[in-house]
Amino acid sequence: AEDRARVLDNLSGQPEGIAFDHEYRIIRPDGSIRWVWDRGIPVWATDGSLRFFVGAALDITRLKGAEADLAHTKAGLERRVEQRTAELAAAQRRLSLAAQAAGVGFYEYDLDTSRIHLDEVLLKRLGRSSAERDSLSPWEFLHPDDRPHVREAMQSLAAGTPSVLIRYRSQHVNGSWRTIESGATFVPDSDGRSGRFVGASRDITESEQTAERLRLSEQYSRAIFDASPNPTVLVDERGCIMRANPAFLQLVCQDGDGTALQGGYLPDVFVDERAANRLRAALAEARRLAPSAVPTELHLVCPSRGALDMELTLSSLVVDARTHTLATFVDVTTRCHAEDMLRQGQQTLRDANDEMARATRLKDEFLSTMSHELRTPLSSILGLAETLS
Repeated sequence: AEDRARVLDNLSGQPEGIAFDHEYRIIRPDGSIRWVWDRGIPVWATDGSLRFFVGAALDITRLKGAEADLAHTKAGLERRVEQRTAELAAAQRRLSLAAQAAGVGFYEYDLDTSRIHLDEVLLKRLGRSSAERDSLSPWEFLHPDDRPHVREAMQSLAAGTPSVLIRYRSQHVNGSWRTIESGATFVPDSDGRSGRFVGASRDITESEQTAERLRLSEQYSRAIFDASPNPTVLVDERGCIMRANPAFLQLVCQDGDGTALQGGYLPDVFVDERAANRLRAALAEARRLAPSAVPTELHLVCPSRGALDMELTLSSLVVDARTHTLATFVDVTTRCHAEDMLRQGQQTLRDANDEMARATRLKDEFLSTMSHELRTPLSSILGLAETLS
């Protein structure tokens, strides 16, 4: 019924001798619906009236079903393509934001044109404008000393190396040089005779400067450590020697060679058991009180210098989440000797003062006794003198 009016309308206006074709549905006696493709021509009488139609009909139900399935599949594919396109666009935006946050830029270098295409991050890094995006040659801003190894990397990529990671210097428009770390791969053309390099790069100038400052700082610290006149040794959390300066090696080694000491337990270096025990206790105390410095006095017997009085200071250092201990020995033998002499002098002075106090006491006792002994006869003589007078 839905197709009847359309088919009748088309047939009623069909001119003579012109073929027609229709697609419509029929209802079979069993109630099923079938699609039919019908092609024919009208036959007209001499008086101009329509006599009948001549044609052929074909059951296209399966074809219609296949078309419906195809349309459904196409619609599903289109939806998936749209969804995937949106996901890729979102991923591209996230990648772009992440790259900008990390200071990573992307580029393409065309072998045929010798031109490099830079994204906004790289253009900004070089102080270039967007108008120069496709007109730059990498050799314009590449440091002359770095060009040979960059060319070697490009040749290696073109020869089949999957990817390379190189460092080079690029010049900013203000004349300053920036250190760049770049990764790249080669994408050949369809004919295989040419292609382009694609990759990403980031500015590592600040990190390189920081690494250089750290390297110099380590050199200075090592130089200060080695040049210290006081014997100094660095031990790990177990008390094992990691590094010792020359002054310490001269203190404990007759030949100054500390190869055998490396990795050894610090208290075992000293033959005096009492000193070793005090050193073990001091190491344990230093770990407990970290990061405070712990001073300890030791009496050591050293192969090269004999018996010495040393003041030991233990300082805890945290390196890579591990606690190390810096042990510094200061020779206080002269000071201890002077302190002993001072104590002896003070004791001698105290003894002299005690002797003087005893002599003064004896003198007073003597005078008191003599005064008493003389006073008695003198009293008698004075009384007799008064009587005789």
